[in-house]
Amino acid sequence: MRLSRLALGLTLACVASTAADAANTTVRFFAPHTIVITSYSTDQRGLVVGPNRVDYQHKFNCASTIGCTVIMSSATTTNTSPTTKTCFLIDSGSAVGVPCAVDNPNSPNIVKRAVVEVLPGQHTIQTVMQLITGTGNGDELTAWETDYTIYALH
Repeated sequence: MRLSRLALGLTLACVASTAADAANTTVRFFAPHTIVITSYSTDQRGLVVGPNRVDYQHKFNCASTIGCTVIMSSATTTNTSPTTKTCFLIDSGSAVGVPCAVDNPNSPNIVKRAVVEVLPGQHTIQTVMQLITGTGNGDELTAWETDYTIYALH
């Protein structure tokens, strides 16, 4: 019985913190010392040369007095194979502290992952795709998912 109440509570927590619109679905999950933010979409969106948001900027609070570990993952699909850089941003700057590397230009499917630590306090997190060279064939982001897991250090 205890397990079924826990499962129901987790389901209600996820449903209560789900926000959806035509272009974006976000699910937030909170547990002791852990925050999970997952967003995804299959709505097509045109890419322009320069930065293009993949997901919206998400706010989170690192409540630990010694900081948090943040695991960031993204998977993106384009309708062509343009030259891109997929970058994780924390507080509007590069999450990894160096410029983003160029994605594989021979594949429309890009998977990225990074792990960083942040100081205590309020932060923002986001994934962007910078189009460097388009194919000239109407480059579009056709599907994507971002997953951020924040662990409070203790």
